[in-house]
Amino acid sequence: MTIKKSKLLAKRSNSNTKSSRRQFLAGTAAVGAGLAVGGPLILVPGSAKAAGKVSFAADGGRNFDIMKEVWLTPFQKETGIETIPIPTGRNVSKIKAQVETGNIEWDVIGLGGAPSMVAMNEGLLEPIDTNIVDLSNHGFSEWQWPAAVGTYYYFGGIAYRPSSHGAKGKHPRTWSEWWNVKGIPGRRGMRARPQEEMERALVADGVAPKDLYPLDEDRAFKSLDRIKSQVKHWIKETPQTITLLQSKEIDFSYTYSARVEAAKEQGLDMEFVYDSVISTPLCFIVPKGSKNKDNAMKLINNFLSEKVQRNWSIRANYGIVNKTAAANLPAKTLARLPKLADPKMIKIDVEYWAENLKRMQKKYAEWLIT
Repeated sequence: MTIKKSKLLAKRSNSNTKSSRRQFLAGTAAVGAGLAVGGPLILVPGSAKAAGKVSFAADGGRNFDIMKEVWLTPFQKETGIETIPIPTGRNVSKIKAQVETGNIEWDVIGLGGAPSMVAMNEGLLEPIDTNIVDLSNHGFSEWQWPAAVGTYYYFGGIAYRPSSHGAKGKHPRTWSEWWNVKGIPGRRGMRARPQEEMERALVADGVAPKDLYPLDEDRAFKSLDRIKSQVKHWIKETPQTITLLQSKEIDFSYTYSARVEAAKEQGLDMEFVYDSVISTPLCFIVPKGSKNKDNAMKLINNFLSEKVQRNWSIRANYGIVNKTAAANLPAKTLARLPKLADPKMIKIDVEYWAENLKRMQKKYAEWLIT
C-alpha cells in the first residue's frame, strides 16, 4: 500500500509487531477492568456443537443479507453458536456508550477503517486474539492492528446512467474530468463528509495519489470551492448515492462499485467507472467488555477463511484479504475489482483520518454552509 503509516507497519519485524500488541494490551487493561467477559467457547469434537451466542452489527440491506447467506447462517450450522444479525447504524459514540455502561449489544461490529482506529485509540475495543484469529493468510499487514482487522475493502468512484451519458466524453472518467463541469456538464452528487472528497479534490488539482498524505487541506478546500456551486446534492446517506441517480435527480454520482453492480443485477440503468477509484478497508472490531468475546473472535476468524472470503467476493463484489481466495476468484468477479497496484487508485490512509477525523468533520461542515 502507498499510505505512509501503512508502509511503516508493513516494514516492521514480527518482534516489533508482538511488542506493539503487548503495549496495546497493557495500555487498555485499565479500561477493561471490572467489565464482564464470558468464558471460553467449548467445541465438542465430531458433533461440531458449541455453546453460547454472538451478535454482529453492520448496515442493513443487500450486503447484510449476503453476509447472512454466506457467513452467519453457515457459521451457526457449523458451530452451534447462535448468531444474532443486527442491521443498524454504528459509530464511535454508540460504541463508547455501550462500553461505559457495560451494556454491550454488539459483539462483532463491521465499521470503516478510520472510526475503527478512533475506537481503538480511545481504548474501547478488545484486542484481536491471534490465538483464535488466524492472520497467516491475510494479505495486508498494514490492515492488521492490535484491536482491529481489515476483512475486505470497497471501491468508491463515478457512476452514471448509460442511457443518458453512455457515449464517450459524456461522462467523467477521472477526477479532473469530474471537476470539469464546463467541458462535461451534468448535475453532480458529492458526499457531505470530508473523507474521500478531500482526496479526490486534491487529485483533481494535480496531486498524485501516492503523494496525498498528509493532506494539503488549504489546497483541497480551494479545489472544492471551484466545484461547490455546481453540486446538486451533498449526500449524507450512502443509499442516496444510488437512488438520486436512479430517480434522475443527478447525472453523476460518487458511489461504490458493489452498489452499482447490485443495481445492474436488478436491471437498473447504471454503470460504474473503474478507471479512477478510491479504496477503503472495512474492519471488524469487538467492543471492550463483550460477554461473548471468544465467540466473537471465532466469528471473525470464520469470515477470514478462504471459503467465506471467496463466496463473499463473488456475491457482493468486494475486494478480499485472504490471499488464497483472492488468487482463485472467477474472471467475472476479478473484472469488477480494480487493481490495488494501479497508480491512479487513491488508497485511504485510515490512520491519518483517525487522527484528524473529528477536526476535519467540523471544518468540512462549516465549509458546506458558508
